[in-house]
Amino acid sequence: MLGDHWDTLADIPLLQDRIDYIPTSTTLVRILEREGMTAKELANRFEQMQQDLDGSNPEDMRPDEYRVFTSGGSEQDEEFETYAEPVPESMKPYFSKIIRVARLREVRVVRGFTRINPPFDPDGADVAPISVTPLHWLPAIEVRGEGIFFCSLI
Repeated sequence: MLGDHWDTLADIPLLQDRIDYIPTSTTLVRILEREGMTAKELANRFEQMQQDLDGSNPEDMRPDEYRVFTSGGSEQDEEFETYAEPVPESMKPYFSKIIRVARLREVRVVRGFTRINPPFDPDGADVAPISVTPLHWLPAIEVRGEGIFFCSLI
């Protein structure tokens, strides 16, 4: 939702200063209008997102990704766009939510490689490093796609 404005908002340490800043940004005003929020609500949501991020494990983002999909809300920004869809009556015994993912950006980072067999542990001994010396960067690719997320009742 906040995309390019995350760093700007993070650089403003006081909540009231964030609330005062938000109406001065045309992009953030558009977000307020689209989401039906006030500047104070957006600043509080940003505060909560920062706290959630502080408690997350960067080595395993899967729980955070799962939480976004299962929240049932709609998200729209340049890299990620989801829509909660109604669950058809015939599918209600099996699914509590259906989320249509119209846009998704995934970044795949290469940390090492194997010759033949895929590793069961990405940090295990079977994975060879991609460089003899430690690197300050890693090669990566972006994958873009779409799909459907079903929240199962079974």
